[in-house]
Amino acid sequence: MLTAGDMNEGRLLYPYRMSEANEGVWLEPNPLCDNYCKGQTSVLQIRNVTDLETYDALSISDRRKTYNEIMSSADRKRMGELRAFLGFAKAARLPITLSTVVCLDPPYPDIRCSLDSTPYFFELGEVTDQELAERYSESLRTGAITGGWFSQEVPLKRIFTSKAQKRYETGGAPVDLLLYYWKQAPYDPVVQQVFSELGVVFLSGPFSRIWRYEHPERLLAVVPH
Repeated sequence: MLTAGDMNEGRLLYPYRMSEANEGVWLEPNPLCDNYCKGQTSVLQIRNVTDLETYDALSISDRRKTYNEIMSSADRKRMGELRAFLGFAKAARLPITLSTVVCLDPPYPDIRCSLDSTPYFFELGEVTDQELAERYSESLRTGAITGGWFSQEVPLKRIFTSKAQKRYETGGAPVDLLLYYWKQAPYDPVVQQVFSELGVVFLSGPFSRIWRYEHPERLLAVVPH
């Protein structure tokens, strides 16, 4: 179980710590971050909606510089997941309080939020062919136009199985799996076949529900446990 001591001893990165009033689930701003961050004003962590808004408020050139030269790979990953999650929440019309959305680190799920005023977690997984992802990253870096063949079945099976076999610290709160498509579009017949084949893996896994989402803002399906 996640405790206030775990949070404040650094098992979860600043700028959040566990609130003693809601030990086990809730997070609050960590005042220790002010001291920790002195002299590191160039560091931009992406942990919540406010952090994302701060980044988006930068000029195009500053965003590019921050993304390529300052931001860590972990923060780039969190930013992509946070954007996907916010689009998903809008598409699914879930009663999520955006101010409670926080990106976490293992062994916790990727996202903690308040859903219907109760604690809820989401683990995210992007479904993307590895070679396609590499071409996509190269295109973003160089501006070159790219394309090519990509697999539908292999990346979906890989990410689904990997996530379902893990165990997550949630303090007893439920956790859903959000599988999202960003760099490639899903092909429904293949997706349905994969889910039929891996049904046993889902039933034995830690997730209450599995959501499928195509960014931006297209909810594909939800599978209840």
